[in-house]
Amino acid sequence: LGAKVDAYAAAVEELTRLKKEYEQALAQVQPKLQAAPNPSPFNKLSAQQSELASGQQQMESAAQGEEFEQALQQANDLGTKVDAYTAAVEELTRLKTEYEQALAQLQPKLQSAPNPSPFNKLAPQQAELASGQQLMESAATSEDFEQALQQANDLGTKVDAYTTAVDELKKSKESYEQALAQLEP
Repeated sequence: LGAKVDAYAAAVEELTRLKKEYEQALAQVQPKLQAAPNPSPFNKLSAQQSELASGQQQMESAAQGEEFEQALQQANDLGTKVDAYTAAVEELTRLKTEYEQALAQLQPKLQSAPNPSPFNKLAPQQAELASGQQLMESAATSEDFEQALQQANDLGTKVDAYTTAVDELKKSKESYEQALAQLEP
């Protein structure tokens, strides 16, 4: 009987230790879980956010069933997952902001660029602007803000070159027309 009492006391002690460890881990992970954006501000991260919610439910269920070793493991896993999710949200938010700033500078240039091109010679450059704009918008819609930012930067360079080429051709055309007017009787 004494051996059974000792075994029971050891089991209770082990369970108490595991519960305490779980509660300490929970105290660290709980604020992170509460601070994590829910629902996810980005569709591409909604699966990660759902994983956090289901992980939290499994952890709480294990703790209620006094499976503290399993609950502790899940709390530690959740801590890692919530850190990764939060970092991904912050990174996408940063990239989205950079893209939106680049787009704000690009938009007036795109709108003021002659469309259709006043010169057949520049029609391919103008078409490139239109397709580049579609690629940029498509990347932004799919929340690939890094790609959208790259497209916006490329478009900025291309629209500047196109606008400069249009201006140069207009000046050349005006010079030609002035010279022609002087030659005609």
